Amino acid sequence: MRRFALAVTALLVALAAPVWAEGAGSVTEVGWWTSSPVAMAPEGGVAVQAAPDGSAISVAAVRVALTSPDLRSASLALKEAGGAGATNAVLHVCRATGSWKAAAGGPMAEAPKPECERGAVRLERNDATAVWSANVLPLLRASSEPTTTLMVRPAGAGTVPIGWEVRFERPELHAEAAPAFDGGGASTDAPPDDGAGSSGTDGSTSSPFDGGAGLPDGLGTGPVDAPPAPVAPSADGAPGADAGSDTVAVGLPARVGTTSGPTGMPWMQGFFFVVVAGAVGVAAGLAHRRQRLTADAF
Repeated sequence: MRRFALAVTALLVALAAPVWAEGAGSVTEVGWWTSSPVAMAPEGGVAVQAAPDGSAISVAAVRVALTSPDLRSASLALKEAGGAGATNAVLHVCRATGSWKAAAGGPMAEAPKPECERGAVRLERNDATAVWSANVLPLLRASSEPTTTLMVRPAGAGTVPIGWEVRFERPELHAEAAPAFDGGGASTDAPPDDGAGSSGTDGSTSSPFDGGAGLPDGLGTGPVDAPPAPVAPSADGAPGADAGSDTVAVGLPARVGTTSGPTGMPWMQGFFFVVVAGAVGVAAGLAHRRQRLTADAF
């Protein structure tokens, strides 16, 4: 019985811990464009190429869709699948504008327009795994839309100015949302310090999705409800009421946190905690009574 109680206690502690939402975003569309007639990429993948002078010959873009307005981390990863001069390549990621459709080696004129001058993040290569990755959290924070276009472009000719070409498998986004439950209904965990704070790459401050524009109800991050204004007493000293209404106005405290939203986890966890704790107490009492009856029988 003691072991059972310990196991249930461990379960309750796990349920009361913060819930981290993985898969808070994904790549929904991929495209790449080139001015070279011989450029190629694996099926579903992309290619990026630079000329000896560092100018772009092939560029790639991904459309990212987020499922949470409050991200803790986000990284873009691209696995090498061939090419030439990968160890000499220099690539970065930036936001892009303009409408575009998925393409495989489309003309450069149809590629989205990069905004690398407003902020770019360098892709770093892992020599052991041949995976390129970049922290794109600042770029996604700077967006006011639930979908964002990220563009992968050459950032120069490389250490040796001879040009290079890198082919990649389909890019992937690894995103993690802030905890859904922190014991108080409001998240207090700050995202990792990436040097960008909550400001956009153009220096302007913006909140994710600008209050949830374009998202289902409950996903916004609008301001916390303000407390109602004090109600002046009436002439006879009683609390005031709206004219023509029988309802007395009562000042209520401001709502600091919320237990609603996409997950509803705090409410459900608290309810489940109480139910399971009650069940454990009843089981322990029955076991104790059974032991006493057995002892009395002997």
